[in-house]
Amino acid sequence: MDNNITCVKKSCFGCGLCFNKCPYEAIKLNEDIEGFLYPEVLSNKCKECGVCISICPAINKTEIDEENYKKKCYMGLSKDNQIYMNSASGGFATILSKYIIESENGIVYGCNLDEIGKVRHIRVNKLEDLNKLQDSKYVQSQIFDIFNSLKEDLKHNKVLFIGTPCQVDAIKKSLNKNEINNLYTIDLICHGVPSPGFFRKYIQFLSSKYREKIKKYRFRNKVNFDKCGFISRIDTENRKRMVFTDDDIYYRDFLEGKNYRLSCYECKYKNEIRVGDFTIGDVASWENYYDFYPEKTSSLIIINNSKAYTLFNRMKNNILYREISFEKEKKLNIALSQKNRIPEEREKIYEKYNELEFYENEVLKEVKFKLKIKNILKRIIPFKIRIRVKKLIRKMKKNE
Repeated sequence: MDNNITCVKKSCFGCGLCFNKCPYEAIKLNEDIEGFLYPEVLSNKCKECGVCISICPAINKTEIDEENYKKKCYMGLSKDNQIYMNSASGGFATILSKYIIESENGIVYGCNLDEIGKVRHIRVNKLEDLNKLQDSKYVQSQIFDIFNSLKEDLKHNKVLFIGTPCQVDAIKKSLNKNEINNLYTIDLICHGVPSPGFFRKYIQFLSSKYREKIKKYRFRNKVNFDKCGFISRIDTENRKRMVFTDDDIYYRDFLEGKNYRLSCYECKYKNEIRVGDFTIGDVASWENYYDFYPEKTSSLIIINNSKAYTLFNRMKNNILYREISFEKEKKLNIALSQKNRIPEEREKIYEKYNELEFYENEVLKEVKFKLKIKNILKRIIPFKIRIRVKKLIRKMKKNE
């Protein structure tokens, strides 16, 4: 048996399930030069039992519950405005999390970003702590240290796990069928995950650049001039900065698909067969539904099985929603239907990150004058007004 499991680097998700399940503690996780975690077998401890190979989600088939169920697809918004404003899109994940804790006496596992830029999954069983899980974090989250506590919780509680499809698959592979009965899962519509090691380095770079400690970095911010809120907010000790993605090198590289983990470019989950009970993300087909709060960012809610549909019906009174076409959404939402192509820049992108100040200057020179003017106009003309103009133009075209 080939014990050098790092040989599948282009396939490895970095979930850490092999590290967690090895009965001989013969696997350790190392951060590579790009800041991603990969497993390494310790030859002096390995007994070649094959457990790591048998449970690896990267090389084993993803099990999907086959049932005669036609997907339901909705766009939805939280009725609670505070939840909506603190969420990346419509707040469905928080509403469902709140229901699990409040009505099911359950527990939620989701992604948290702390002050030093570390991104990892945490356990939440109190309503007042749900804010720690809100908002998108475009960084790979560590889940290797929650497998045991999640498994223990499932003995006595309902549990909701929110993560990328590969993380959901890893969690499900760590459990037996009886344990999965108490588990609800949300898989995120994921384009890819950048390096956690580099993101921490980037936060340090920003602290040096602004000469102040970074207290909070937020990827998505709801503002009057942008519907989806793809604008970062960087909070330091004395100031809050709203930064367009064109001026944020990490964020820009993420949106352009340049800094993902290698396995993301070969992702087997980017299709309509979903591993989670629910699938959520942003609604790409929203312009087909101007009758549903077009000025707001809705959650895309895909219900993949009857288990999720039953739960949705229990808590749907907490959201505003309408059914939409899954087929229309699939055509527009790229991450639901196709893989990212690995860009030429990916090979050297992390080498450039070693000289962050130089790379930032290089990137900002590329920002075209027209784009800068467009961003200025966005700030001047609120999104609501632009929506009204679009609706008027559509109406005029229909009457022609």
